Amino acid sequence: MGERSFPDLKKKYFSIFRTMDIANLLIYSANDAIFYADDQQFVLSRKKVDHHVEIASNARQNFIAGYSMGLLMRLEMAHCIALGLIVFGSLGELKPGPEQKNLYTYIQNWLWDLQKTEEIQLYQES
Repeated sequence: MGERSFPDLKKKYFSIFRTMDIANLLIYSANDAIFYADDQQFVLSRKKVDHHVEIASNARQNFIAGYSMGLLMRLEMAHCIALGLIVFGSLGELKPGPEQKNLYTYIQNWLWDLQKTEEIQLYQES
């Protein structure tokens, strides 16, 4: 069985969301964070990180910490997910605790990556 295209995966995820009859579904993958709810659906392209950051033992907990912080602050869902990705990436790449300057540096690097022409295709839907 070959790799599925991004549109095929989105259809599969949406089918799972509808079949499970749940309020929200967040798909967290190496490239994207995909969110489904009855009132909104979106994809956030993740900043590309080194493999060791992606598979670190605390990677998932770092994402959950940032995501949960956004929920506690009653941010919009997209902002909660983005905050989760920022905490995950900054703690993985920059190592020290989630200080404001480290989070800001990570955000600046992510924005810089989005501007690089050779990287743009990484952040576009297939």
